[in-house]
Amino acid sequence: QITLVDMDVKPHMVHKSVKFVDIPGEVEVVAITRNGKTFMPNSATVFQTGDLVHLFVAAGSKNKASQAFGN
Repeated sequence: QITLVDMDVKPHMVHKSVKFVDIPGEVEVVAITRNGKTFMPNSATVFQTGDLVHLFVAAGSKNKASQAFGN
């Protein structure tokens, strides 16, 4: 089972790439909303201030996603 989770980028995440958050089979960044536009990132995409990150999170892995984003 997976859940779609939205998280705001915190200051410590700015300038880090999507690959910093992705955990194969557990947490995957599927889209980013930036300046009102949503796009599908690749592993080299860098988070910016104000980004809203859309993640697929496997059951039991929400804490890992929350820790990465400081939530």
